[in-house]
Amino acid sequence: MTERDLDTLFQLVKAPVSIDRKAWLLETGHIQEVSFGDLIEDTEAVEPEDIVMSKMLQQILVHLFDLLTEREAGIIQLRFGLGD
Repeated sequence: MTERDLDTLFQLVKAPVSIDRKAWLLETGHIQEVSFGDLIEDTEAVEPEDIVMSKMLQQILVHLFDLLTEREAGIIQLRFGLGD
C-alpha cells in the first residue's frame, strides 16, 4: 500500500459510524441487509443453552430437596450455597 492509501484508510477508521448504518451480509448465497449493531457480538449475553441448563438443574434440586426433611434440605442448601 502507498502512504496515501494508508492515510485514507486511517481517516476512514477515525470517522464515527452510526450503529444503525446498514450493511450487507452474504450468508449461504443470500444477501441480507443488517445494521452494524447486529454484527457486534454481545459478550455479556448469556447463552440460551446455559439458561435452560440452569433452570433444569434448579428443578432437579427442588425435586431432590422434596425427598429430604426440611432440616436436611436447609443444611444442604446452606452448606453448598444452593438457596439461590
